[in-house]
Amino acid sequence: MPAAEAPAAPSGLMIGPIKLSAQLDAGFLINPGRPSDGLNFGHLFTDRASQVELNQVLLTATKPLDPKDAGYQWGFKLQVMYGSDARYTQFLGELNRVAPTARNQPDIVEANVLAHLPWITEGGIDLKAGQYSSPLGNETIDPSTNLFYSHSYTFQFGLPFKHTGALAIAHVNSAVDVYAGVDTGANTTFGPLGDNNGAIGGIGGFALNLMDGNLTVLALTHFGPEQATRLLSPLGV
Repeated sequence: MPAAEAPAAPSGLMIGPIKLSAQLDAGFLINPGRPSDGLNFGHLFTDRASQVELNQVLLTATKPLDPKDAGYQWGFKLQVMYGSDARYTQFLGELNRVAPTARNQPDIVEANVLAHLPWITEGGIDLKAGQYSSPLGNETIDPSTNLFYSHSYTFQFGLPFKHTGALAIAHVNSAVDVYAGVDTGANTTFGPLGDNNGAIGGIGGFALNLMDGNLTVLALTHFGPEQATRLLSPLGV
């Protein structure tokens, strides 16, 4: 059987098999040091000191895969955002030129199709193709699956946020999943203003589902060069 996916998004409006939901994430970080520039040093998503931030309004439409259905399935996920978080989560070459100097900006977080194929392995293969949030790391762009309002340095500076490509998860058996995928790199999409070097990247790794699903060990890595072979001005010209 397919392994369970990440925690589901908050309850929303169901239209047949499609779920629509909306989330609001905003906050206020008090900085008693009162920095002269008004910024929290080392922060991206919570960079304003002692100021209210509209981090994101997140709208989601999804038809998820059912982990209890071992047969053929298809689905999709479309997730769009507006807010200050979008300054850091945008793909190169997508919406980053719409409002490059605005504090609150639009972003497409996910736009992908899903499929479950009961092929080869005991639990079949789950496929995802399009734009999707990176499976690397414990924190996510979606605030509903994070423990805290603020983010760790690792999430902000050490991991990719999103990918464009295809990712397969082979459920070898009830205890082992194998991950393999190809993409355009970290935080880039296709096109002349997207992928910054034309090289293929990808994701590889495995998961161990132990103690009847109560303990999961996930080891993933992203590979591929990320250095740019050309320079773009702020307007991409």
